[in-house]
Amino acid sequence: MNMNPLPALDAPIADLLLLLRQRDLPTALRAALARIMEAGNAEGASLCFAARRPIQLRLGHLPAAALTTIEQWEHSLLSRLEQGPLYAEITSQAALPSGHMLVKMPLSGPDTVVGNVVLLLPPDQQLNEYQFDALRTLCHVTGNLVSLLQDLTLTQQRLERLGLLYEIGQALASELDLQQLLRTTMQLAADVMNAQASSLMLVDPTDSNYLIFEIAHGVKRDQLKRYRMPTTQGIAGWVATHAQTVIANQPDNDPRFNRKVDLRTGFLTRNIICVPMQIKGIVIGVLQVLNKANDEGFDDEDQELLLTLASQGAVAIENARLYRNLREERDRIIQAQEEVRKELARNLHDGTVQILAAISMSLEHARRLIDRKHDPEMVIQELNDIAELNNRAIRESRTLLFELRPVVLETQGLGPALEAYIERLNKDKGKAAEVTLDFPQDMPRLSGKVERTLFAIVQEAVGNARKHAKAVEIAVKGRTQGEYLYMVIQDDGAGFDLDKVQAKYETSGSLGLINMRERAELIDAEWRMASEPGKGTRVTVRVPLAETRPEAI
Repeated sequence: MNMNPLPALDAPIADLLLLLRQRDLPTALRAALARIMEAGNAEGASLCFAARRPIQLRLGHLPAAALTTIEQWEHSLLSRLEQGPLYAEITSQAALPSGHMLVKMPLSGPDTVVGNVVLLLPPDQQLNEYQFDALRTLCHVTGNLVSLLQDLTLTQQRLERLGLLYEIGQALASELDLQQLLRTTMQLAADVMNAQASSLMLVDPTDSNYLIFEIAHGVKRDQLKRYRMPTTQGIAGWVATHAQTVIANQPDNDPRFNRKVDLRTGFLTRNIICVPMQIKGIVIGVLQVLNKANDEGFDDEDQELLLTLASQGAVAIENARLYRNLREERDRIIQAQEEVRKELARNLHDGTVQILAAISMSLEHARRLIDRKHDPEMVIQELNDIAELNNRAIRESRTLLFELRPVVLETQGLGPALEAYIERLNKDKGKAAEVTLDFPQDMPRLSGKVERTLFAIVQEAVGNARKHAKAVEIAVKGRTQGEYLYMVIQDDGAGFDLDKVQAKYETSGSLGLINMRERAELIDAEWRMASEPGKGTRVTVRVPLAETRPEAI
């Protein structure tokens, strides 16, 4: 019977200390198991380390009978550890029919048992108490070292992820171009997760029941661009609907998984993590990462990291959208200002300038009549005509100034401003349409913003009817009903096909309808227009009174 003592522990322990240089836990455990196996003169060895995901290693020759016993011991250990910490574990032995001996020793961490080591000893070898103590010491040192290595590795990973999240935050905060921001988010998601592919889907702004693949990263990405998917399908649809994270490391076993996307692209999904992207509790999209590089799949730390990235990405996307909307609004304002300038130029050219030109010609004609000493009655008549033209020019100029800034609107309110405006229009004998006003005399003052907006909408609607509709009568009516104020502008003019006009608006260069609708939206009002060829046009604005009082400004 072989009773050779184990070598001194100094060298094996010194070798084990070198494990701290390792950064890969399975590699370090394999090296430690090899050193313990060598120290015990064993023919084979196994190690079970109860990490976040258990690591099970086998070395040397392990017959089937040995493997059966080892698997039973490991299963028992892992089951007990699932129920809570294990503070002690006894050393066990089991004889095999071949005469070999299995020896099980605990791997002990700083406070608790973290695994076990099993050695297969030759038939002619037995261990005395000293040898048992030496091997137990090696296992204890190994358990402490690998626990420390695991903690160091996790700490390093967390520090790296924190640094990466900081870089991600900086990158997302500095990018305002929406498409570039989406591409950056996808690239970062795949890199952070060490995964094969990622995709970002946003809720369709026109129909919240659909998701749109905005950006995909990795292979097959081009085949998913702008692909629409109902929120009733797939893991992504479930996440968007329920605002909850899903980790599917075996997606084929998850009834929510939709294989259609894989069939469409030829991509094989092995595992997937999908998280919601939310702004103030509202889901604006989902971020998903597929096929983690290792075979272990995604875990809770991946979920926490991806949720952080999704949160930062959602804020950045919202900021980019706001920035884009601001730019679009700026462009609309510039275009609207240009339209106002053009309209002012047209009105001055077609009205005031023409009248001034007529006055100039009439003055020249009167001068000639005086020079040729014509009948004084003719001169007087010509001067009367000039006076009328001059008065007309003054009225039109005042009307233009009134439309640009009706002071009465600021001082007396919407009703008096509409009365003054319509009175000026009706004094213009050059226009055929008669404009009438029916507005409550007891209407209380509204907020300045609401009054200015409603006045501008009335101006736009009446101006369109006078210039384009060939209307005979235009009626402006205001009334309160319940909690709402209704403004209605109706004419008996030619009317038009509303759908056709709206369909051509992007290329027509005219902003009349858009201006009215957007102005109504600014005061939370509902704007509607009805028109048919030959049946005139009706514009209705419904404003909630609760938000229009001066104190609500």
